[in-house]
Formats: sequence, C-alpha cells, structure tokens
Amino acid sequence: MVLKNCKYCGHEFTPIRKDHVFCSKACQRQYHYEKRKKQNDVGDLKEVECVQCHKIFKQKHKNQKYCCDECKEDYYKAWRSRWKRPKPKGKVRTTMNNLDMRARRQKETGISDGKLEAFKDCPEQLQKMIRYQQEIGRAYPTNPDEKRVIGKRARS
Repeated sequence: MVLKNCKYCGHEFTPIRKDHVFCSKACQRQYHYEKRKKQNDVGDLKEVECVQCHKIFKQKHKNQKYCCDECKEDYYKAWRSRWKRPKPKGKVRTTMNNLDMRARRQKETGISDGKLEAFKDCPEQLQKMIRYQQEIGRAYPTNPDEKRVIGKRARS
C-alpha cells in the first residue's frame, strides 16, 4: 500500500481511500479551523459604513453591517414597521343588519355575493344576469312594497 503524509501534522499514514489527505478527523478539523481563522483574520477585515447610523467602523467579521447591537435592532424595527399592515382604528363588526342585506340581495337576484361584487362595475351585464336568473326561477323579482323576512318564505 501507498503511504501518504498528513496535510496538517505531516505524519505518515495509510489512506483508506485515494483522496484522503489527513491522518485523522482531528487533524482535518484542526486544519479547516485554522484555515477559516486565517481567512477571517483582522488583516482581511475592512472599515465600512454602518447601515443604520452611517458611522464608519472596523468590522469584527466579514459579514458585519452594523456598528453595534442598538443600530441592528433599530434597523430591523424600522424594516418591520414598513411591512406591517396598519391596524384598523375601530372594531369592524359584521352586524346582523349587514348580513340580512347581503342575504336579501342574494335571494332577490339569485346570484352569489362574490359574483355581485365582481359585476358591480358592469351594471348592464349584472341586469342581464339578474333577468336570466328570474326567468329560470332562481331569483325573486324585487318588490319594494313587500316586506320580507330573510330566512322565511312569504305566505301567499
């Protein structure tokens, strides 16, 4: 078998596979730890401008964008507030009167509430649909004199 020298400690070892370059996992970990440490060394770091307060500072690691934790927190608070929906000022309540009006409108036209909302900008097409629904018996003609209780049929 072929003997190789360890890339980290230099000891001779018999590799299990062709591409093995370290004698042990410990040597491999230590080698990569030191390699990363060297890459993140203070010499590679530069002076950059803080994203929040625009003060120039020296980085402690290469992905650092903020000079301190307060700037980081302030930036994210401002960022989150831009994406939050504004809360309604008062409570939005669905009253029984509002539901009764919707149910009455659906019963009189024979068309679902979603379709009524979709056709509110095209009154001519809405009228055609209502007439058709009345012809086939799905809708009741509107009679302003008749007082109707929603949910109960009118007696004849």
